[in-house]
Amino acid sequence: MLLSCGAPPPPRPQQELPPPPVESAATHADVTRFLADLVADRFCDRLQDTFVPLRDEAPTGGVGDGNRPVTGRWWITQCYASRMGSLVTLHLGGSGWKWVDRTQSGFRLKQYVYFQASVCVGGTFAFAYEPTSQIATVWFTPRLRPHADGRPRGVFSPKPDNFLTGAFSLLSLGLLDDHASDVAREGAKTELAPKLEAAMSRGFTLTYSLRTRQADVLLRQLPRGTTPARPFGTETPWLLNERWFLDGDIPAPQVAGPFASHDVLLDVRVEEGHAPTFRVVCRRDASRVFAPISQGVPPSPRQGLTTP
Repeated sequence: MLLSCGAPPPPRPQQELPPPPVESAATHADVTRFLADLVADRFCDRLQDTFVPLRDEAPTGGVGDGNRPVTGRWWITQCYASRMGSLVTLHLGGSGWKWVDRTQSGFRLKQYVYFQASVCVGGTFAFAYEPTSQIATVWFTPRLRPHADGRPRGVFSPKPDNFLTGAFSLLSLGLLDDHASDVAREGAKTELAPKLEAAMSRGFTLTYSLRTRQADVLLRQLPRGTTPARPFGTETPWLLNERWFLDGDIPAPQVAGPFASHDVLLDVRVEEGHAPTFRVVCRRDASRVFAPISQGVPPSPRQGLTTP
C-alpha cells in the first residue's frame, strides 16, 4: 500500500449570483401582452357551447350582481378572439332566451323572449394579486365601443292589462292583439342590441381564490381582491353558484354547463314555489336538444337522467 501526501486543493473561486431582474414599465407591458396572448388562445376554448347567464339590470351593481337571479341564458355557439398588440377583440354569437315581464300601452308581455345575437368588443386585460385575501383578479376593460346585433325569434303574446284594453281588443276582433304583438316584437328588436352593448361596455372581472380554489366571472368591474357575492357562501369550490328564476306556468328551462367533471354534486335550495325537475344531458346531445332555440321554440330535452 502506497501513501502519499500533497498540498491541499486550491480554493474555488466564489461564484457571483446574477443580479435581480429590473422591473419597469416594459415588464408590466410584457405581463399585459402575456394575458392578451393567453386569453386569445384559451378564451373561446372555454366559452364555446357554454350557456352564459343573463340577469336583469341592477340600479347599483357591484359585488351583489352575482347574487341576482338568472332570468335567461345565452348559448355561445360562435366564438373567436383576435389580438393586435395588447388589444384583444372578442367576437361572440349564439341563441338565447330571456324572461320579460313588462306593461306598455295597456298590454302586458309576460313570457320568455327568444333571440339570436352577436357582439364584438375590443379591450385590454390587467392583472392584480391581493396577498392578504389570496385572490387574483383579472380585469377586461373595453377600449373600443361594443357593437351588437340582435333579432327576436318566436311568437310574442301580449295580453290586455286592464278592462278597457280587453274590451277594445274584443271589439276589434283580435286585430288589437296582432298590433300589440307587432309592437312587442319591434320593441324587442330595438332594445336587444343596445342592452347587449351596454352590458359589454362595463367589461368583466375574473377572480380566483388560491385559498378556496374558487374561480368566478362577473360582467362588471370589481375592486381588487374582491369576489362576487353568491347564494352559497361556503369554502367549497363551486362549478356553478347561482340563483335562478323560473316561471312554472311557461315552459323554458334553466340550463348550465357543460361540465367536464364526472363527479358533480347538485345542491339546491328552493326559496319560493315548487321544486323543479333536474335533468342531466350529455354534451354530445346538447346541440340537438337546444337547436329549436334559434327558431324561438322552447327546448324539450327528453333524454338523460332525471331527478326531482
